[in-house]
Amino acid sequence: MDKVPTTGSPSGLKPTREIGDWAEQTAADYLAEKGFRVIARNFTFGKSEIDLIGVKENLLVFFEVKMRSRLDYGHPSDAVTVKKVRMILNGVNGFLLKNPRYQSLDQRLDVISISRIREEVSIDHFENVTQMMSL
Repeated sequence: MDKVPTTGSPSGLKPTREIGDWAEQTAADYLAEKGFRVIARNFTFGKSEIDLIGVKENLLVFFEVKMRSRLDYGHPSDAVTVKKVRMILNGVNGFLLKNPRYQSLDQRLDVISISRIREEVSIDHFENVTQMMSL
């Protein structure tokens, strides 16, 4: 697994987009190992963005990817709020409108949570998060 990008700046801060790209690529690699084929990245529809969209057999999955390098503010998945899920579901509707060939597949929303504490990377995959929340 590649290291998280750094800028080499004196402050040691990493640019958010580079970190996001690394996290999404790490998630895509993880999903490929699980048999998913990623068909879209950073799909936008209005104000909604879906990080990754994958297909496995007769299943279409929309993935929200969250990453943290510190757990002071909680687990990465804690950042996936009901408001965020509603926004993603708007994007799901947009994706299906623009890509009707996928409408017949079973669908769900998953969260890929990546923690990188020092050099230790851990990935948690939460399936069908809409069933865990009161929407």
